[in-house]
Amino acid sequence: MIPAPAIEILADLTRPEHQGQQYDLHGMLHFERISLDNNTLTLKFQDNSATNLVSLIFHQATPTRFTFMNTMDEFTWTLDLLYRGRVEVSGKLIELSEDGRGYFYIDFLEGQTIEFWAAGMEVKVG
Repeated sequence: MIPAPAIEILADLTRPEHQGQQYDLHGMLHFERISLDNNTLTLKFQDNSATNLVSLIFHQATPTRFTFMNTMDEFTWTLDLLYRGRVEVSGKLIELSEDGRGYFYIDFLEGQTIEFWAAGMEVKVG
């Protein structure tokens, strides 16, 4: 796991690296699903040949904002943005929570958005 403080603020996380190989979650892989279980937020992506399954796993995740709309006409979502950013808390712009978690933003081209706190991010392939 990469701890949130080690993830550069505003760095593009749509191209994660795993064992020396970079994966393009925006253009080459398709979003498959999202799940939240026991404070673990998981996003799964797959390529057209179904040979690569890439999972982004956010540990100790606490969602703060979800925006989803009727997607019956959409077969796939395209990841647009994924980064650790700043958030306003009690009138102050902060980068980390008191317990060291970072604030993450996920946006899809089709309009879905997720914002959440997480202790860090892990990339799994397979």
